[in-house]
Amino acid sequence: MSKFNIKERFLETELAEFGRKWLNLNRWTIFSFVLVISLATVFYVNNVVKVSYLMKKVQTLKKVKQESINLNKIYEAELIKLQSAERITFIAETKLMMTKASKAPINLH
Repeated sequence: MSKFNIKERFLETELAEFGRKWLNLNRWTIFSFVLVISLATVFYVNNVVKVSYLMKKVQTLKKVKQESINLNKIYEAELIKLQSAERITFIAETKLMMTKASKAPINLH
């Protein structure tokens, strides 16, 4: 046997042992990597689902808010109509039989 053959076999033995150790260590690394990626994927999908639900809820609340604003405007218009001087004068003269004063009231202060 030549020195070259002995060195070659020694190198093969060392490489095989290193390969086994590295593969054993690498199994746990790969397992850990797959576990972390899986957990990250689960959290990402969960986040997407929650954000989607919240976006739908926000859209629903915006719609309710707009409906409330529109209803409020309708009520304000109705209030202005009910507070008009012509309407109050008409009701006072027809239903309550009140008459308009011919002169302005006297201020007692």
